[in-house]
Amino acid sequence: IRSVAGVVCLQNPENEGKAMALSRGMLWALEHDMDYVITLDGDGQHRPEDIP
Repeated sequence: IRSVAGVVCLQNPENEGKAMALSRGMLWALEHDMDYVITLDGDGQHRPEDIP
């Protein structure tokens, strides 16, 4: 996914839990006027290839 033009992947320096990671990501997106936010879990429930 990272290779798609315009995609930004954020990485936290340490694990503070899913809720904190999502909160930071959503805040970053708001601060940078992003049009879309896509979140995926690592359990394979949602397939990245299904993202239009």
